[in-house]
Order: sequence, then structure tokens, then C-alpha cells
Amino acid sequence: MADTKTLGIALGMGVVSGMRSLSALAILSHGLSDKSFGKPVGRAASLLRSAHVSRLLTALAASEMAADKLPFLPDRTDVAPLLGRATLGAVAGITVADITGSPRWPAAVLASLGAIASTIAFHRIRKVAGERTAIPDGVLAVVEDGLVLLLGSRLSKMLVE
Repeated sequence: MADTKTLGIALGMGVVSGMRSLSALAILSHGLSDKSFGKPVGRAASLLRSAHVSRLLTALAASEMAADKLPFLPDRTDVAPLLGRATLGAVAGITVADITGSPRWPAAVLASLGAIASTIAFHRIRKVAGERTAIPDGVLAVVEDGLVLLLGSRLSKMLVE
């Protein structure tokens, strides 16, 4: 059975994936590629350990953050984007489990469910906040980006504490 810390971090990374699909993996990869992170990890986490992979994921996550502000993209709650976020959340959960040496499936399922829930919740929060406050969606998206970075970096640090 996975410990509560692992499951909590996996759930949190799933939430991050629901807000910005690639950000959790980029943040985890960045932490794993740090030379001071010498802890042995499982197969999924070892794939993200490369500095090249970390740079690629960071560039893709940054591109996703920029693209999120474009009005012509489909809603994140459409079936394909939602399934993508659920899948990437599950991969983030598996990575967290690999880092902590915990069973993968509970972390993957919890992270995937967290991604689905946060996808729907933050889509709705941004929509309602925009309607009630007249704050432009782009500004709300930047606030959401900040929350992604704050939550993701804090969760990543918890993996080594």
C-alpha cells in the first residue's frame, strides 16, 4: 500500500496536470535532472531524469502555458483534452510512486482522478471568475499559471523532504 505522503503528492501532481497538462511532468523532470538528486528511482522516473528530457518538457509546458491564452483552442473539458490530462496525470502519479518506491497503481489512479477533477473545476472557476469580475481571461490564465508553478514546485520539494 502506498503511503499517504506519496498519494497526496500524486493527487497534487494530478491537479497540476489538470490545470496545465505537461507542467507536472516538466516539474518532476526538472527535479529529477538536478545533479544533487542521487536517490535511486523506478523506470518511469528514470526516463524523466535526463537533462535533455527536462529541457524538452519545460519548453513544451511553457508553450502550453502560452497557447492556453489563445481563444481558438478547444475547451480543456472536451473529451480528447480531458483524456490527455487524465493520462498525463496518471504518468505523473506513476513517476511520484517511482520516486518514493511506492506501488504505482494507487498513485496513478489518484493522480488521474485529480487531473480530471481539476480540469473541470479550474475551467469552471476561470469562466465564473471572468463573468463575475470582468477580469480578462488571459489575466486569469496567468494567475492559474502561477498557481501551477507554485503548487508543482512545492509538491516536487516534498518528494525530497
